[in-house]
Amino acid sequence: YAALITQAIHSTEDKKMTLEGIYNYATTTYPYYRQTQKEWQSSIRHQLSSNKTFVKLPKKATEPGKGVYWTTVDL
Repeated sequence: YAALITQAIHSTEDKKMTLEGIYNYATTTYPYYRQTQKEWQSSIRHQLSSNKTFVKLPKKATEPGKGVYWTTVDL
């Protein structure tokens, strides 16, 4: 799932994405994720929280929606 997350994040111009954006990327890019149970979403969350490649970026107060952005770092 780390590769999928990285692919999703790097598909954006500013190289950051919300969790919901990552889910949407997965389901629109890979039809498999539309048709399966949602256990893969738990795996995505686990990777984001445990893999040091991914870091949180807080949203600015002027940005809509809840949550944070995720980006990648070079280790």
